Amino acid sequence: METKRLFPAPREAVLMSNVKNNASSQLTRGKLIEAAGRVFARRGLHGATLKEITRLAKANAAAVNYHFSDKEELYYQVLKHAHSRVQMEIGLMDTRGSAPTRLQRFIYTVLRQLLDPSRPSWHTQIFWQELSQPSAALDRMVRTIVSPLALRLRQIVSQILDLPVNHRDVILYSSSVIGQCLFYFYHRPVIDRLYPTVKAMRNPRILTTHITAVSLIALNAHRRKTAQSKRSRAAISKRSRRRINAASPSAFSRKRSQRLRANT
Repeated sequence: METKRLFPAPREAVLMSNVKNNASSQLTRGKLIEAAGRVFARRGLHGATLKEITRLAKANAAAVNYHFSDKEELYYQVLKHAHSRVQMEIGLMDTRGSAPTRLQRFIYTVLRQLLDPSRPSWHTQIFWQELSQPSAALDRMVRTIVSPLALRLRQIVSQILDLPVNHRDVILYSSSVIGQCLFYFYHRPVIDRLYPTVKAMRNPRILTTHITAVSLIALNAHRRKTAQSKRSRAAISKRSRRRINAASPSAFSRKRSQRLRANT
């Protein structure tokens, strides 16, 4: 009887597991992430204090321990939240259509989220902070967020190039595609000053058309070059086999027999 009292009844267990999922709890968690995002963006992981974060979020220190256990976990969840919209949109992206169509869809999804004017500025600032002073959170973010997105893009590029998904050229071209997208995001302050009247530099649809066209020109040219190289290697290999066969003892004997028969 005493042993049974140590464990909650099934209904009680469900209620206990849902404590963190009720509306009030989620609201507090959201406020902590937003407040922490602004503080971490200004001060970095090591410069930020939980006291400042909880004061800005109008929450107590116990709420941080309850939702995140410690400052490092809170920091990781903030980084994850800053990139969650892109991750979610890519995850929900339509996978139908040709590889070039899916490439265009991928590029537009990324640009639409990155260039969204409603995106809080701290989303970008905190990532710059992390890149300047990498922490363990960056390893987790690359493993859980960046890597799946990179794989999704490599699968598309792999199909266009007709190469394995982890082939060096697939990785290089995929990096070039995402690099173009990130250029218009991270270099926004320079672009705004360099081309203040060119509205196309801020339009996700126009930029998507441009990046897709440039990328496909390079990808298709590489595919044609690779196919041509394969044909050339096959032809060289075929000629080499012929020369080897011609120089073999059996081939020499056949030619000698043919000459003897011709002379008789």
